[in-house]
Amino acid sequence: MVRQYKSPREPRGKFSKAELNKQAQARYRERNPDKFKTYYLANSDAIKEASDRNRYPLRYGITYKDRVRMHEERGGLCDICGKPNAGGKLLFIDHDHETGEVRGMLCSACNSAIGFMRDLPELLRKAADYLERSA
Repeated sequence: MVRQYKSPREPRGKFSKAELNKQAQARYRERNPDKFKTYYLANSDAIKEASDRNRYPLRYGITYKDRVRMHEERGGLCDICGKPNAGGKLLFIDHDHETGEVRGMLCSACNSAIGFMRDLPELLRKAADYLERSA
């Protein structure tokens, strides 16, 4: 017998296996807040590194070691503003959304700025012109 679960997302009322795992993890964290907090604090760097290792090869065609190497080659400084990322975190990988090609590495602020401008150079130029006229 297949057990059916009701989901606000799916009209059929079934959860995916991944969604069931997320729910089980959330329930565990709620029931055991001290254990979760203690474990996370003791292993936060390893948890973040494992997350990065698993995510980056899939998204950008590079490994976590490649990301760290690219970060170190730049001295941890953003390709646009030349400043380090807040909190000493690794820089973000900037990529072309159409081709997927990696363009460089940016701090959080610059990555957000070009994202809000939809990666359109003409829009960025107009914004720069606006700021220069207003100054």
